[in-house]
Amino acid sequence: MKKKLVSATLALLMGAVALTGCNTVTTEEAGEATGSAAPAAEGAAAEGSSADSMKGNGDKTLNVFLYMQEHEKEIYKGLVEEFVEEHKDEIKEVVFEVTTQDEYNTKMIANMTAGDMPDVFYVGPAAVRSYVDNGYILPLDDYVDAATVEKIWGTTQTIYRYDGTNVGTGSLYALPKDLSCFAFAYNKDLFDEAGLAYPDPEKPYTYDEFIEVCKALTKDKDGDGRSHTWMGSVGYCVSKTTENPDLCAELIAKLSTDEDGQKAVSGITTGSSIQLPNISDLAYGEFLDAVKAEKLPFPTNVRVLFGYFEGDDHYAAALQETDYTYNGEWFDPFWQGVQNIQRGNITVEDFLTQVEPDMQSALDNAIELQNSAKN
Repeated sequence: MKKKLVSATLALLMGAVALTGCNTVTTEEAGEATGSAAPAAEGAAAEGSSADSMKGNGDKTLNVFLYMQEHEKEIYKGLVEEFVEEHKDEIKEVVFEVTTQDEYNTKMIANMTAGDMPDVFYVGPAAVRSYVDNGYILPLDDYVDAATVEKIWGTTQTIYRYDGTNVGTGSLYALPKDLSCFAFAYNKDLFDEAGLAYPDPEKPYTYDEFIEVCKALTKDKDGDGRSHTWMGSVGYCVSKTTENPDLCAELIAKLSTDEDGQKAVSGITTGSSIQLPNISDLAYGEFLDAVKAEKLPFPTNVRVLFGYFEGDDHYAAALQETDYTYNGEWFDPFWQGVQNIQRGNITVEDFLTQVEPDMQSALDNAIELQNSAKN
């Protein structure tokens, strides 16, 4: 990875405000926290976790460990209950444990340390390589048919693939829990005041055009700067050590690609939307119909987001920069020091000069970890 990648990334993100993405801990981050972290994890996870036990008449037990908010949990709990009923002759028990994102990562570190992984859990795009390289997750090629995969957004058909060298090709290791896009909104009054035409979704700005529009609109009266945006996802995966891979694969398909389930989580049938549908035909069909009928609280131009998901003629999806590298530690120096610019303690140019060597060193270390894992 060339030094200019860090320079270009820094230039794009100066003045940015950090957003929280759908991230999972990588195995390198887990390795740094081993030892004393494991006992602390159990207590921390117990405080924010809740576990439901769903019983059948069979002899197979599945442990599912996820993070989500309470209103999400109720809908997904219902889908898991349906799954247990559909497979009651096979399933003895499904333990459905849900916690917060912070506590999830803490407990997953403890699970990795102890070698005691749940049967079904999350993996984010940034963690796919390290989870595969370290033998934590199962390839789904033999358990999920092509028709199931083809139903989901094109972006999520690739970001959970890995061929041992590159993300985006090779075996599929997760099905999406969701896919989100952090989009810009614009104030029509400000555009009118500046005499600018409104943004046209059919003719997206080039980067240079966007900069010019921003310059024309910028009136930084309180010195609070600009922001940036990106796309994020997290996926359901199956533990490589599970005793019931077929059943686990069916469960994650139920949560990710089942049409009735996606109608529920997107609000088409429940009226309570917790995410956009993973199934693209459903999104363009019944979901958009519900939005147009004002049954769901989305803007009528929500299909602009679909363009990013699909990567069509006008749009291209992009994950966070750290999702394309073996770990995200190389970006820490940027976030740790960027506030000094906002406080006026250092100029943009001086900060870039100061922080770039530390970032490049950490990025080089990530590349070395990736290469050693492949070897």
